[in-house]
Amino acid sequence: MRNFVCLIVFLALVGEVPGSIYLGKWDTPFQIVGVILLVPHVKFPLLDFIAVGVTAMNSIRLGPKHCVAPLLQYIKVALLATLGLWVWGVIRGGNAYQSIFQLHGFVMLFPMATMVITTMRTHKDLFALGATLIAAAMVRATMAFIFFFIMMPKLNIVVGDVGSGFCVTTHSDTALFVTAIIIALSWALESRSKRSILAGLVVFVYIAAAIQVNNRRLAWVSLFAGFLTLYSLLPKNKIKRSINRAILLLAPVVVAYIAIGWGRTEGIFKPVGSLSTLFGKKEDASSETRNIENYNLIQTLKTNPLLGTGWGHEYHEISVAYSIAEIFPQYRFIPHNSVLGLLAFTGLLGFAGTWMFLPVTVYLSARSYRISKIPIERAAAVSAIVEVAVYANQAYGDMGMGTTTCTTLMACGMAVAGRVPLMSGAWPSARPKPKLAGGEEVKPAGGEEPKSEQPTV
Repeated sequence: MRNFVCLIVFLALVGEVPGSIYLGKWDTPFQIVGVILLVPHVKFPLLDFIAVGVTAMNSIRLGPKHCVAPLLQYIKVALLATLGLWVWGVIRGGNAYQSIFQLHGFVMLFPMATMVITTMRTHKDLFALGATLIAAAMVRATMAFIFFFIMMPKLNIVVGDVGSGFCVTTHSDTALFVTAIIIALSWALESRSKRSILAGLVVFVYIAAAIQVNNRRLAWVSLFAGFLTLYSLLPKNKIKRSINRAILLLAPVVVAYIAIGWGRTEGIFKPVGSLSTLFGKKEDASSETRNIENYNLIQTLKTNPLLGTGWGHEYHEISVAYSIAEIFPQYRFIPHNSVLGLLAFTGLLGFAGTWMFLPVTVYLSARSYRISKIPIERAAAVSAIVEVAVYANQAYGDMGMGTTTCTTLMACGMAVAGRVPLMSGAWPSARPKPKLAGGEEVKPAGGEEPKSEQPTV
């Protein structure tokens, strides 16, 4: 079952919806995967039925013995809160049909997570899941290079002619690329083998180049947040001291790079140039439009701060930005800022109930990271923490809550938070240890606890 679930995760990440990628100019075999797995048949994609079906078949493994109880509880809280706010929105005149588009990606996060949880039981399973995510990112990066360097010249497509918002693959590939880099680097830091370090460097350079080609400035923000999170969690040991020395040595070069590249978007200065458009005094049209949308969402929240409008409603467009109604008629139902949209539609109480699974994921993963001494457990735990930061950043900046890619990645992060604490001992298992008549715990032969089999890579 593990191999099947990893295959589904891989296909969900590499599948392409026709017309939504490569500027709609290039058809690839991965679009067949997208049509079968991701494009809605009847009302819902095949991926939904697979996730629910696998969870139902393995439901016997979905309990306190196999998943940390608080995570299961908060999954239920999030689903109940969503259902209650859907009812609240519909009885207040909300559009039930439009609420499907608002909620689909978010609601499917939970069956996707439970599908992965029920099949991730050993260290080899964790390693296979991480390798699957990296493989998906490498495939999508390769496709981005092929389109950018080979297909675009053949099709006579010039970057300058397609506008500043040009994107080779998809916006949500930002989350996939950053997640893969963090997984590879965290495994290299924890295992410290020459092979894992070399693999981590290769993955970093290759996917960082894909981020550059994909032209999403939010990716650099997420990558920086990922590095900062990874660094802050590292214990004070020889590795962290070495990183500190490297930071001090490179600091003058980095400062010079930022100073020279600020506001420039060509060549090697593109990463810092992209960030400058987020923080500079002169904002581009995209940033101005997002600011106007954010203002409208905040004003919508003010109409009912506790419960919001409920699902099925549009946000109140008090200040009108550039009209995108012709290309995206649902823009007021599905705002770009998923976080402020969630607040506007659910209010402070609804947001707390709906969003609580994210800090719970961080808490459980942090416990595992601090307690465990096993490299694969520590690498998985820190990757899950970073995934929460990446998911939240993508949700705030680019409709992250509604995309299959972000849903799949966050589901994997939740699965790690649900399983690794039990593996590491960071959370007590619900299964009591057998005891002798005198109350003494039964120990395995030899007096040692059994050890989980470790991946060899």
